[in-house]
Amino acid sequence: MRQFILLTSLALFFSTSAVYAKRYALVIGNSLYGKEIGDLRNPVNDAQDMAALLKKKGFTVSILTNATQREMKSGINEFTKQLMEKDSMGLFFFAGHGIEVDGHNFLIPIGANIQSEADVPYEGVDSGRVMGGMEASGNNLNLIILDACRNNPYARSFRSASKGLARIDPPKGSLILYATSPGDVAADGAGRNGLFTQHLLKAIEQSHQPVEKVFKITANKVFNDSGKRQLPWQSGVILGDFYFSKSKLKKVEDGSKNSENIFWASIQSETQASFFRSYLKQYPKGNYVALANLKLQQYKDQSKQKKKSIEKVKAPQKAVQKNNKQQSVVKDAFLNMELVKIQSACFQMGGDEELSDEVPKHHVCISQDYEIGKYEVTQAQWQKVMGNNPAKFKAANNPVEGVSWDDVQSFIKQLNEETGLKYRLPTEAEWEYACRAKKNQQYCGGDSIANVAWYDDNSNNKAHAVGEKQANAFGLHDMTGNVAEWGGDWYQHGYYEDSPKNDPQGAATGSSRVVRGGGWFSMGELGRTAARYRSNPEDKFSYVGFRLLRPQ
Repeated sequence: MRQFILLTSLALFFSTSAVYAKRYALVIGNSLYGKEIGDLRNPVNDAQDMAALLKKKGFTVSILTNATQREMKSGINEFTKQLMEKDSMGLFFFAGHGIEVDGHNFLIPIGANIQSEADVPYEGVDSGRVMGGMEASGNNLNLIILDACRNNPYARSFRSASKGLARIDPPKGSLILYATSPGDVAADGAGRNGLFTQHLLKAIEQSHQPVEKVFKITANKVFNDSGKRQLPWQSGVILGDFYFSKSKLKKVEDGSKNSENIFWASIQSETQASFFRSYLKQYPKGNYVALANLKLQQYKDQSKQKKKSIEKVKAPQKAVQKNNKQQSVVKDAFLNMELVKIQSACFQMGGDEELSDEVPKHHVCISQDYEIGKYEVTQAQWQKVMGNNPAKFKAANNPVEGVSWDDVQSFIKQLNEETGLKYRLPTEAEWEYACRAKKNQQYCGGDSIANVAWYDDNSNNKAHAVGEKQANAFGLHDMTGNVAEWGGDWYQHGYYEDSPKNDPQGAATGSSRVVRGGGWFSMGELGRTAARYRSNPEDKFSYVGFRLLRPQ
């Protein structure tokens, strides 16, 4: 789920000492939208010309023209995999129709069947898919260019009359450039290229300035040539200079100490070790090495003190684990819902790779037994409590989706009033322990995602009945895939750096809630056991549902 961009990362900083030897670009241009909404003159030309120029600038370029949703999603998946290579950076360019719905920007593929706003998330491609993949790659520099701010071609059938795209800030270490300001529209253009891409191509070709300057030159040219009606918009920040011209790389490598000073000034007040590890990696002989090492030593000392405080908990928990060979199942008679009993335990939470917010891997103890849904809550169960069915893919035994975190709280409150019990959403720690089931596996139930999950490559763009895929070692189904699952925690950037070891509950406050597990809409990487992302509590998506937990 790509709108959850993020959305989930340790700070990514661009170092002037890094040589981006591997430059990857995915360029997409969609023009042939058909009679219903009308073809566009320029996007395919824009894409072809941009691809040719980027190849001259040393990029390995993948280009798609007049691409379907499947082709776009597959291209994005392959592109973001490339960005996981060492010393890589990425550039994504899209020209075509783009639509903003409920604060999310969707790129429209060829052949999309869109009758109303409700169809857009299923027929379009969320731009968050690109940014989420870039963020998960763990590299330090990404550029996103969207020439997709044209008039909404479906405006007559939409409830709202939104224009252009919404402003969405990219992950740190990334820049995004829109063809015009948020909420405004850009002209398609009468020549070979659209006005925006025309000037961007010239600025990249002729300017030997850093990328921010290239974008600024483009914005000025477009603003003047449009009679001050179209002003491109830039969002995001990188530290240091990136040049399209590879001839500038040596200068970037040598760099002045100013970039290092800027970097240090931006992190010196941070309280997370990852910032200082990042500094030492990028400036191993920098001016602040001693201070960075001192900071890290302080964190190590604090970690040792915290570790001592849970030693007494660890020993008895290990004994509990030995006896937990067979998971028992209980049934809630009111909902006809099966729950699996999980005994208290300690485990290693998080991932080993330096990806987004999954690190560091850390020891967590859950001190209370709990019961958790064997399956995601179904539409039949939701309807029994709430008297309605908000799901997109309606079937009694399908997971309920299209429900916000706030909606789920209303469901839980009413269910608890009906039953006199104390259901709630699982914490992240409870969810991940149940997912892992004492196994060191990539997904919840195995290392082959196809065996355990409905996801991007096998779901046929829809949710499926619960329990059709292989269960994990605890007997839990669909913890990876089908629909992603709301968690009870507030999301906090870098939470794993200093979260408590005993019964972590997430941040005390926040603006978004944690989501785990990946859904039918997600590429495989987002279904991993450690993968975490977020969404606003009021958001509703057809690929997000939930499962219930009952403490013992």
